[in-house]
Amino acid sequence: AVVSTQSTGSSGINAEYEVTLDKVILEFTNLTTLYLHGNHICNLAEVKKLSGLPHLRTLTLHGNPIENQDGYRHFVLSTLPTLKQLDFSSVTKQNKSDAESWKKLCSKKMKIGKKKKAEQ
Repeated sequence: AVVSTQSTGSSGINAEYEVTLDKVILEFTNLTTLYLHGNHICNLAEVKKLSGLPHLRTLTLHGNPIENQDGYRHFVLSTLPTLKQLDFSSVTKQNKSDAESWKKLCSKKMKIGKKKKAEQ
């Protein structure tokens, strides 16, 4: 299976499930289009797994909880720079530029945060 689910500890009819991407997907190195919308993907780290697909051009993730996270589109585009379409929207040069700027800004914030923790 490309996606797998695991319970987050809740029980009953409304139990929450966290979906993860199986690394078997990386065996499909020529994959150009991947539809993962509505799969209850909760963690942006799952997107990082797709960076091993060098020919990926079209990706849908809408309908997953990750799309509600701050910086979702910037994160996806900076992690998967080969994308031409995300969630049925074309990726423009400006989108890519914004995503790279966002990534640099977040990197600086992370370094500053780590430095402050080390000083404490």
